[in-house]
Amino acid sequence: MTPELAEDLSRAEHAIFIDAAATGEPGAIHRKALLPESDAAAFTHRATPAALLAAALALYGRAPDAVLYSVPVETTELGDRLTPSVGRALEQLVAEISSRFR
Repeated sequence: MTPELAEDLSRAEHAIFIDAAATGEPGAIHRKALLPESDAAAFTHRATPAALLAAALALYGRAPDAVLYSVPVETTELGDRLTPSVGRALEQLVAEISSRFR
């Protein structure tokens, strides 16, 4: 994620970040509410979600309610499809997010 996303975030009511986690039980879904949090190293080439929220607040006067969903993966090797456990988790995650915003 790049710092240029801060302006778009400042105009959003809600922000949902989804991350493929390198550690944890593959296919598990973790949800974490995010708050703006400054990270001095965040604005080089990429930024954390919390740092982007902090930039939106500092530069544009507001940051949306935000949540981070993390799904641990079985492998980070290149491939053309998801592993079965991660595929099932993503289907469940899409359904959960969709139900929250109907």
